[in-house]
Amino acid sequence: MEIPLISSGNNVWQRSQPHRINRRKATSTVAFVFILALLATPLKRAYSDSSYNSSIYSFGTTMPTDGAVPKGSLTYVSATGFLFGRTTTVTSTVHHQHGRGVVFHFNPSNVASTYSVDHVFMGHPDGENPRHDAMTLLNGLLYGTTLEGGTHNNGLIFSIDQTGHNYTPLTSLHNAIGDSPHSCFVVVNNNILYGMTAAGGDNDEGVIFSFDPSTSNYQPLYSFTCNAAGVGMGGEPHGRLTLDPNGTTLYGMTRKGGHDGPWRRVQRGYQRQ
Repeated sequence: MEIPLISSGNNVWQRSQPHRINRRKATSTVAFVFILALLATPLKRAYSDSSYNSSIYSFGTTMPTDGAVPKGSLTYVSATGFLFGRTTTVTSTVHHQHGRGVVFHFNPSNVASTYSVDHVFMGHPDGENPRHDAMTLLNGLLYGTTLEGGTHNNGLIFSIDQTGHNYTPLTSLHNAIGDSPHSCFVVVNNNILYGMTAAGGDNDEGVIFSFDPSTSNYQPLYSFTCNAAGVGMGGEPHGRLTLDPNGTTLYGMTRKGGHDGPWRRVQRGYQRQ
């Protein structure tokens, strides 16, 4: 079960009703996690700043090493009651500690005593710079991606268990098969993960891929194509694929191509020729 949270700049909020958030340029290196009070407020009433409770955790509190600059969402694991997240860099009092992001978790009912840094990314061979999406829970493990790092410095796919232990790099990506994934996965048939990369593949415009966690089999399914003028079938996808209610078609978007960035659709079982 995943609960995506709204992210803006260095702040993350959870909301109970539709709400418009003003974008503000982050001016502090300290990130905060907020919980929105569950208010019995009519939808037509605009929320004020007082709708948000005080911060429950400030990154940089846990030393000698803590995360900093989160750029994604949190994943809720009902089996443990933990919220998991990632940051893109670290704060540290350790000399020459050059971590490139962390995986962390906490229990929202008692953040101060449960917040824990589970893994510090170091680049090679374990990945670096995870961003933009919540990790995907499947069969007791959380699966995620990093934008960079790994064997070829093109990102990787990793897993970590739902208690925050046993971080494991699973597949290092490289240009020929797709690289620089910005998001995580959608689960199909309860056992296969589908995702996209923003670069690499046949045309260096990204790919749609499948990943079988039971065998670590990574399979590029479709290579995006887009020429220098931005014309083609799309390129540089940054988001997560969405599976239709019938479980037969995956939908997604690209940043380049078409007139204004086309929708792409791929039938399950499609194989690259």
